[in-house]
Amino acid sequence: MQTRYLLALEDRFVHDNPAQAIAVYQDTLNAYPHAHTAYHALAMVYADLDELTKAITAEQQALANTDHPFYLNKYTQQQIHSAIG
Repeated sequence: MQTRYLLALEDRFVHDNPAQAIAVYQDTLNAYPHAHTAYHALAMVYADLDELTKAITAEQQALANTDHPFYLNKYTQQQIHSAIG
């Protein structure tokens, strides 16, 4: 529940200040190291910045931290799209 609030806060920064968004995601992951949604969101910011290695690494962490079929499919598809550009 608390990660949802931190992620909502980050939404303000994604487009205007990606560095700040990354910082919020990293703070979220420091507080909640298994927050797969934060890893996924971090991956999306890195992908938008064309930092594909970091995007793929973050997406792999998202996959490693969930066993829910919906998220496994979503993150796997996103990782494929990031890898092929």
